[in-house]
Amino acid sequence: MFKKKFMAYLNEAWQEDRLGFYGKIQYLKHENSFKLFKKKLYKKKWITFCKDVYRDPERVIDYLGRYTHRVAISNYRFINHHRGIK
Repeated sequence: MFKKKFMAYLNEAWQEDRLGFYGKIQYLKHENSFKLFKKKLYKKKWITFCKDVYRDPERVIDYLGRYTHRVAISNYRFINHHRGIK
């Protein structure tokens, strides 16, 4: 279901010229290239995990709040890993 919805919105955005294609993907501006790209996406197996729907906005804010102020890897860990310290 996720793949179907995503692809429908992607196609809609492309048709309404709401997507920007820059650099290596500029070729997707052309209709035939975009159609081939979509065909390849449809053939791929998508593995998605969606959490249960949150019942109210407060729970969504609480959930997102746990992640908005974190970094993927701390400077301390990055520097020590770079130096060979574990």
